[in-house]
Amino acid sequence: MKDHLGFSVRSLSVCFSSARDGAAALSDVSADFLPGGATAIIGESGSGKSTLGQALFGCLPAGAKVTGQVMFGTQEVTALSKAELRRLFWGKTWNLVPQLPRAALSPVRRIGQQMADVRRGARRPPLHAEEARVLLEGFGLLDAQRVLSAYPHELSGGELQRVLSAMAACSEAAWILADEPTKGLDPAAWTLTLSSLRHLRDVCGVSLLLITHDIPLARALADHVIVMRAGRVVETGTDIWTHPTHPYTQAYFAAQPEFLTERKNARPVSATEQMDGKNVQEEAAVLVADNIVKLMRDRVSGQEMR
Repeated sequence: MKDHLGFSVRSLSVCFSSARDGAAALSDVSADFLPGGATAIIGESGSGKSTLGQALFGCLPAGAKVTGQVMFGTQEVTALSKAELRRLFWGKTWNLVPQLPRAALSPVRRIGQQMADVRRGARRPPLHAEEARVLLEGFGLLDAQRVLSAYPHELSGGELQRVLSAMAACSEAAWILADEPTKGLDPAAWTLTLSSLRHLRDVCGVSLLLITHDIPLARALADHVIVMRAGRVVETGTDIWTHPTHPYTQAYFAAQPEFLTERKNARPVSATEQMDGKNVQEEAAVLVADNIVKLMRDRVSGQEMR
């Protein structure tokens, strides 16, 4: 395990000046992120997943008003400037697997050059050709020499996703943030991405922070789960998949199209349970519709990438 340091969040609230009625993106969030393995932050769209991930890494957009505290070991992240974060952590101790591979990579530089750039930015020893080849092969890119010499437009979406994982690994970061890493991918690319993230966790020794509404991905990877709703943490734990205790978590799992044949693993939600003045089953129906729309949109987007 690299750098045995984790994140601790206490009473964290984030509000954006552009938000209507001053609504908070995060409200009084407290949670611990232990090193080693993978932590998944899950929840419906707009629940605050990405905002929490950005707050952990100190990369909230300009205009964000932050109260509370984020600690990384003994270092207070919320007290550091962007310049200090860049000098101490960004691209070195912390890195990320971007959501959109083609947008994240330079179209005019070869993959090998961009991997060398990442290593240089992390202030690590130069990346030699043989090391780059072995690294790519570890992520399932067996024709590594072709990939190293290729431009991004010459590779498939699945290959690019694995390239991004390899690039994050070559920085030798202790923590890697993956924000919706499977969004828009077809089933084959999804499987390859899962394999890449497992390789980061198990072989490279990286602590993964996974932000996703892809429940099967989170189930396959995460040792610890944080469930969010409306900017708040509603439940955390290691056995949430089989023993969700909060009515929202139960409703959220029941609303997943991918879980239609797996609901026996979750506790049943009674018709009389109430949450925020709404019947949980009514909320589940809304979530079903929302997630079916997202699933269809992602599948269409995935076909466009092939």
